[in-house]
Amino acid sequence: MGPLELSKLLNECAAPNDGRTKRLRAAIRSAVATGELTAGEVLPSTRAAAAGLGMSRNSVQDAYEALVAEGVIKTARGRPPIILNVPQVPHTALPASRIRISDRGEALADNLVGHGTRSVNALSPGLPDPDLFPHDQWARILRRAARTRYDEAENYAEYHGHSSLRSALAKHLLQTRGVRVSPDNILITTGTQTAARLVTSLTTDAGDTALVEDPGYGGARAVLRSMGVRLRPLTDADLPSARLAYVTPSTQYPTGTRMPMQHRQSLLAWALRENAVILEDDYDSDFVWQHRDIPPLFALDQNQCVFMLGTASKSLLPSLRIGWLVLPDGMRDIAVRAHRTLGLAANLHVQSALAQFIDEGLYARHVRRTAEIYRERKDVLVANLKATLSDQISVSEPEGGLQLMVTFHEAIDDNRLVTAMRLKGYHPLPLSSLSLEAKMAGIVVGFAGATNERARGFSTLLAKLMKTSLV
Repeated sequence: MGPLELSKLLNECAAPNDGRTKRLRAAIRSAVATGELTAGEVLPSTRAAAAGLGMSRNSVQDAYEALVAEGVIKTARGRPPIILNVPQVPHTALPASRIRISDRGEALADNLVGHGTRSVNALSPGLPDPDLFPHDQWARILRRAARTRYDEAENYAEYHGHSSLRSALAKHLLQTRGVRVSPDNILITTGTQTAARLVTSLTTDAGDTALVEDPGYGGARAVLRSMGVRLRPLTDADLPSARLAYVTPSTQYPTGTRMPMQHRQSLLAWALRENAVILEDDYDSDFVWQHRDIPPLFALDQNQCVFMLGTASKSLLPSLRIGWLVLPDGMRDIAVRAHRTLGLAANLHVQSALAQFIDEGLYARHVRRTAEIYRERKDVLVANLKATLSDQISVSEPEGGLQLMVTFHEAIDDNRLVTAMRLKGYHPLPLSSLSLEAKMAGIVVGFAGATNERARGFSTLLAKLMKTSLV
């Protein structure tokens, strides 16, 4: 190939905004890939190519050296470059879904909760109102945290969580939840699902059985299934043999009820008898509307079998990606090592900011303020639903949490109903998608954004669409 042909390749190479060295390299590489240049063909010398292309010799030399490094050409002193034999992968028309999805991948994706997470204005369950977040206060503290030097913690010394946040959380959990725990037994994660993944990895093997609430949180179920764990429903009367139980005793998802003390004690006795572990998701514990003084399982556990999960996602913002895992004694070292292997570290500056937010009393103040607003919006949504559909639905008023459950007096296809509601801008979840064996039909509705106008519009639309969703 002479300089003229090389110039043609250069002009045909797509990427006119790139420098000529980069374009020359791409042109030769492309010609080899398409078969226009074949093994053994000779390229012009750097001097000849530079003269023919109007480039400097150094630029051509740079392009050739890069192609040598890629294994596209070979050069030798006093000889022109030679094209090497580069095996080409045949291009065939394949469907976009040609990659086989594993059973684990299918399980990971089997989580409808994510599909309902759109906007607090759409009354999606489990979302706080971002308009209530104290942006200015947080920005001030985050700037301070970003300017701070953390020495070894800026690398991997405290990968499992910065000491300031673990200490702040230990005080916070004692004051608000009655949980007495050393900061050393707290791991910082990016959320409850990552913490659930860590505990499941540490305590179960593929084929083991886990007990889950029915209906229950789809995100946790997806994690358990992806680890190869078999699921069985957990009921008050039935505690079969299993390796793990996942529960939301403070605010059960999605019913909003609280686990009675008798059931809590039975569950702890079961764990001791079965040598099993309990994964306690302290879900929405900052927003409890009734019986707030009931302690979490972790505070009652005398036998070191409870792992407690917490998060700032509902109290502050989901996008902060901060959660924590409270460990039973004896689990710290292995959990810290596994936490590192799985790459579950949270952002250091956000951790530091949250620690200051808690220590300065801003977290508690924010929770008190937003809890009052959310309680009012819960009452507004309940009132609108009952006023519009009192003889057609039952509304389960939650004892805690940011969502409520609606069930129907007639047979309704809740999936069809939710699909129709989403077309109108509302994103509740179908209750059937959260059921394991209970086969319940209904919808789960978030109320953090339930202003009177939205609640009234939602109730009116629900009444209309129920008529077209009868089974």
